[in-house]
Amino acid sequence: MCFLWITKLHPVPKVDNKFFKALLVVAAFHTVGHVAACTSFGQMAVSFAHIVKSAEPVFSVALAGPILKETYPYYVWLSLVPIVAGSGLSATKEVSFAWNGFNNAMLSNIGMVLRNIYSKKALGDYKVLAASAVSLTVIIKASCFCSTSALLL
Repeated sequence: MCFLWITKLHPVPKVDNKFFKALLVVAAFHTVGHVAACTSFGQMAVSFAHIVKSAEPVFSVALAGPILKETYPYYVWLSLVPIVAGSGLSATKEVSFAWNGFNNAMLSNIGMVLRNIYSKKALGDYKVLAASAVSLTVIIKASCFCSTSALLL
């Protein structure tokens, strides 16, 4: 993107301090979700980590209700049954199961779902946004979180 902005092939997004601060929590959850996913990939088979992560819509519906004060109709909850059944069925024959990997994949699910929920909450005040501005802000902040953690460890 930097190349496109420097060559003026794509307009540079306008990001103010209020917008940058609004995405602080979103970036923190993005960092947790991403680091947990990468860690789980190192602790068990990537295929099984993706099976666990496929349950993310379940967490999305379950957590969006209390946080965003949204209620979902019964057919939304019923639509999650095939996801849960498929994830459960896929996981039953997994030979490379490891609790650490499973826990990190679940933490990744929760981190990414909370990122999405708080993104929706934080960006409610902004009507017209370029996706690149949101993505760029979250990635820059997540990179700062990761690099700071790496320096401290």
